[in-house]
Amino acid sequence: MSQAILGMENKIDIYNNLSDYIAYNQTISNVIGYKYDSSEYTSSFEVYKELRDVVDPLLSGVKYFNRDMRILTIYVDSDIVKHDSTIAPLSEVENEAWKMKLSQSADSDIYWFVDEAKKKAFLVRRMPLLEELKSEGYLYIEVEYDSLFEMFSKMESGKYGVVIYDEDGNEVYSFESFDDERYVLDSAVMYKGISSDENKRNYKIKSDGTRFTVVKKNTRQGWTAAIYKPDSVINMSIRSIISVVIVVSLVCIIIASLVATIVSRKYVGTIETLTDNMKAVEAGDYEVKIHSDSKDEIGTLIRGFGNMVDRINTLINEVYKGKLSQKEAEMKALQAQINPHFLYNSLSLINWKAIEAKQPDISRITLLLSKFYRTSLNKGKNITSIKDEISNIQSYIDIQLMMHDNGFDVEYDISQDIMDYSIPNLLLQPLIENAIDHGIDIKTDGRGLIKITGKMEQEGIIKLTVSDNGLGMPEDVAQQILTEGSKGYGVKNVNDRIKHFYGEEYGITVESEEGRGTDITILIPALSM
Repeated sequence: MSQAILGMENKIDIYNNLSDYIAYNQTISNVIGYKYDSSEYTSSFEVYKELRDVVDPLLSGVKYFNRDMRILTIYVDSDIVKHDSTIAPLSEVENEAWKMKLSQSADSDIYWFVDEAKKKAFLVRRMPLLEELKSEGYLYIEVEYDSLFEMFSKMESGKYGVVIYDEDGNEVYSFESFDDERYVLDSAVMYKGISSDENKRNYKIKSDGTRFTVVKKNTRQGWTAAIYKPDSVINMSIRSIISVVIVVSLVCIIIASLVATIVSRKYVGTIETLTDNMKAVEAGDYEVKIHSDSKDEIGTLIRGFGNMVDRINTLINEVYKGKLSQKEAEMKALQAQINPHFLYNSLSLINWKAIEAKQPDISRITLLLSKFYRTSLNKGKNITSIKDEISNIQSYIDIQLMMHDNGFDVEYDISQDIMDYSIPNLLLQPLIENAIDHGIDIKTDGRGLIKITGKMEQEGIIKLTVSDNGLGMPEDVAQQILTEGSKGYGVKNVNDRIKHFYGEEYGITVESEEGRGTDITILIPALSM
């Protein structure tokens, strides 16, 4: 009802605005409000030309853009000749009811008149600018009756009735879509029974017992619009709505149940699989495999559990291998405890036999060998002092000198201030062995010389060098001696041990020149025992 009334009022507002445009148009008023004694026009033909060339285009444009406008006429009291249907003398409507009502009104308000019997709706108003020219004029605009009230016939598809009354209680419009006469109310009786409160529901009962619900609403024009409908029709509509709602609800419940079942099977099935795998892991089976490509929380949980199981397997393998390595190390340590004692006892027996046989050389080499292995094994420790390391290589060199019939010379230049610092065990022996095998033994001219030097290179760094005057080696060979493909694997092993103990900034450098010899230098940090 509110929408229908709003649609009607919008149309009425359009025609009211058009009437303002015409009533206050100075050009139109100047033409139709002329007097014969005016100096502007000397004949009625000049007036006709002004009407044709000025007024007609304005009024025709208004009618063209508002197709529901049936008649637009301005009635004036001047001596103007009737011009088509747009200009007419006031005498033609002298006895019209609306004219008499406007004559009694002193304002320029707009008045709407509707005749339901004749299906006629029009507005009238005074022409203020004509009155300023000492003329009397009225504007009359008639519109399509059905178009003005068409919204009330399209309110709903069900059975209902509508009636509209003006401020005097006269019926201006009615519509009903009933196909049963017992549903038609007497409009006059209904109007009298409508309460004065807007939107108040009223209940009417016909003599046959038919009950109606009536709802009314006021308009800006002072009219009253009421819609009425039999309660049986309302109840029937409600029942049909309830039936539809019940059917739709049942369908929604069925669909929701199916969707819930499918979704729950998808997710619950995955969760059940995850639960089974958790139970298997709890029982000690770490070989279970579970994977999910889902991007939701369940997928994240499954992937996290799978990663955890993989990590546990990795840690188990690492711990297992670590224990195996530990057992192997313990076995080797046990062997190292047995073998040195057997070796020392054997060397001691050989020494006593050599003394009994009066073989001093054999006794000497036996003692040197026993000393060398004692310092090399170092009671199973990886770290020794520089002093003990020098003692170890002295025993080794003395044995080599006896094996080579003192065929080369050895020089020691070790600073006393570094003797108490620590050094990895058996660090110098492989370098001296390398100098003998690849330098001194293949030297063909002159006497071989091995020189061992050691000093504090700078604050906190110890420099140890093993030099020989052997044949030396090309520069590219010297650069490769510390690589994987090097034949001198003992030198590479020493370099790897240094870097493992102290870091990449420490290690071995090799300098060699063909025909001059080789210098192998060790840099280690000065650390106390």
